[in-house]
Amino acid sequence: MIGNDDEFKEHLRSLRRMFLLTAVAGLIASSIYAIGAGGFAAAVSIIAVCLLVGGAALLVGSLLGFLFGIPRTLQGADTGEDRGPNSSGTAAALSYRVNTNLEQISDWLTKILVGLGLTELGSVPRRLDSLGETLGPALGNTASSRVFGIVLVVFFCICGFFLGYLGTRLMLPALLRRADSGLLGAIRDAANTAELASLSTVETAMLAGLYQQPKGYQGVIWLAQQYMERSGEPVSPRFWVRLACAYGQQYAAERSEEARQGVLMAVRKVLAVDDQQHHQKALLRSLWDKNDPNFDPEDNDLESLANDDELKKLLSD
Repeated sequence: MIGNDDEFKEHLRSLRRMFLLTAVAGLIASSIYAIGAGGFAAAVSIIAVCLLVGGAALLVGSLLGFLFGIPRTLQGADTGEDRGPNSSGTAAALSYRVNTNLEQISDWLTKILVGLGLTELGSVPRRLDSLGETLGPALGNTASSRVFGIVLVVFFCICGFFLGYLGTRLMLPALLRRADSGLLGAIRDAANTAELASLSTVETAMLAGLYQQPKGYQGVIWLAQQYMERSGEPVSPRFWVRLACAYGQQYAAERSEEARQGVLMAVRKVLAVDDQQHHQKALLRSLWDKNDPNFDPEDNDLESLANDDELKKLLSD
C-alpha cells in the first residue's frame, strides 16, 4: 500500500506513463492501418473511428478493472492491531471500508460477470466475429478490417482493465485512508483548541465517530473523557446517548466488563439529566431491543446487551 506522498506520486506517474504508452501505441497502429487503407479522407475517417472505438473499449475495460480492484475492509481482528486514539500512528494504521454499498455491488457484479463469462465462453469467437463484421465497413471495409477491429477492441479493453485495476488498487485505498483517518486527528486537534469548549462541536464529532470503521468508538470515548476532564459532566442527553452507543460498540467488539459498565453509566446519566425519561427510554430501546418497532439494524449499538438484566431494568417502563 501507499505509505507516503512520494510513493503515491510515483504510482500516479507510473499510471500516467502506462496510459500514454497505451494511447500512443493505439494511435500509431491506427495511423499505419489508415494510411494503407486509402486516401487522405479515408485515412482521417478511419483514424477518427479508431479513436472513438478504442476510447470506448478503454473506458469499458477501466470500469471492469475498477470493479475488480475495489479493496476489501480490514476490521478489528483481521488486522491484529490496537488502533485506539491514544496509540501512535493511528491514522497510518487504520484500514477503512471504501463504501459498504459500493463494495457489495462490486462483489455482486464481479461474480455475475465471471459467471456469465464462463457460461458464454464458447460463444466468444462468434461474438468477436460479429463485432468484426460490424466495425469492418467503418474501418475501410478491406480484407483486414474485421481483424483490425477485433484487435483494436481487445487491445484497449485489456489495457483499460489493467489501468483501472491498478489505479484502483494502488491509489483508491490511500485516498480513502487519507480522508477517513482525518477524523481521529481532528478529534485530537479539537481537544487542544478552544473548539472543545463547544458542546455541540463535541457531540457532532461523537456522532461522526460512531459511524467510522473500524473501532471508531474508541475516538468517541476518548473525546468524551477529554471533554469531561476539562469542562465537567454535561447536562445533555445527546452527549450521554452517544457515549452509551460508543460503549455499546466497544462491548460488541470486546465483550469487556469495562464497556458494559460504561453503557450502564451513560444510560443512567441520560435518564438523570432529562426530565422526559420516557422519550429517552424510547430512543435507547430502539438502539437496544430488536423487537422494538423503531429498531433499525443499521443503528443497533446497544443490541449486544439485549440480555443484560441491569440494562433491561433501566429501560423498562
